[in-house]
Amino acid sequence: MKRFLPTMLAASCLLAASAANAFTTYTCNGHDVKWSGNSKTLFAYLPDFPSGSSERNALIEAVARLNENSSPFVFNLVYTNTVPSLDNDRTEIWIDNIAWPGVTYTWWDNNCNNFTEKDIIMDSSVSWTSSANKYYQWSYDDPSDTIVAKRPMESTILHELGHALGLGHEADEYNIMGTDWNHMSTNGNAAYTYFGEDANHGARYLYGSDGTQDLGVVHWRRIGNNGEYSTHGRTRLLDPNTNTELPFTMVKGEPQYNVNRGQTVRMELTFENNGSAYQYEDVGYYVSTNSYISTGDRLLTSVSFGQSPANVYTRYQDVTVPSDLSCSKEYWLGAKIDKDNSLAEFAEWNNATYIPIKTNWNFSCLVLQPIIIQPLALN
Repeated sequence: MKRFLPTMLAASCLLAASAANAFTTYTCNGHDVKWSGNSKTLFAYLPDFPSGSSERNALIEAVARLNENSSPFVFNLVYTNTVPSLDNDRTEIWIDNIAWPGVTYTWWDNNCNNFTEKDIIMDSSVSWTSSANKYYQWSYDDPSDTIVAKRPMESTILHELGHALGLGHEADEYNIMGTDWNHMSTNGNAAYTYFGEDANHGARYLYGSDGTQDLGVVHWRRIGNNGEYSTHGRTRLLDPNTNTELPFTMVKGEPQYNVNRGQTVRMELTFENNGSAYQYEDVGYYVSTNSYISTGDRLLTSVSFGQSPANVYTRYQDVTVPSDLSCSKEYWLGAKIDKDNSLAEFAEWNNATYIPIKTNWNFSCLVLQPIIIQPLALN
């Protein structure tokens, strides 16, 4: 008889076991379980994902992000009016009122070698958003505006698609298979979910490599775990002498660090090699007058380092805030990986990110004007 296992977001994954790396897989009788081939049709229930709906947009984007993985495995998305159900030999996704934001049900063959069915159910009671505008998402909630921030549906679907591919939950690295809603690549006002280094590594472990390459940098990092889920927080701006976080003020839902002109600061950012091979990476560090970081911004320094596609790296770089910036003004420090576009990547939108700063006012901001004394006119 076929065997069955539910995997729920925020519930225990009973058969997810640690591989030699941080990612986890489904195991049975001491070996990994996966699909027998490199593609699978995912049937989406049309009444739940109608054309033009925010739900369909989130699903389309999540499948696209999964299919960018650096293994040959892909999901083929098909819409259907056939009412979905469990244990019907079809891999399906639909929306219902369930106890968790998302749940994936799994069936595999009698020999525990291959999956035979995966079903994803999304919770209808969750307040979802499909917007890529960061201010509509939980992670960037701005209490000063009238926008109601919601949980991004795309990131939760992508997490469940990771289960459908064959990955379990992950607690040891910054990872989409941990906490999904703040696993984001953000530049400017756009925040996109993505599969990430460790999940890509797991996909290649199960299905082999397709040879594609991708690099990324984000202002998120692993800060701990909640059971079998990694928990994530923002990267920081540090004092290089004490390695402690600099003072900041929350502005528009994000930490804005208070710095002096001419001050050397330590930038903390997370770099990922999502591709199939070791890469020697060129990174530019910039200061910008807005939150969108590009090579058109003012270059502060450039560094190069090698990175394997086997670990998520949160790295540190010291930069000096230019002494000629305006006082009491908002700026953004940022980084762009592969700044010269020398590497052909399956995604280019994840190559830059930022940390907000504001220059302090101090006595160096005073501009002293010479006092001109006019001679007295003698009558």
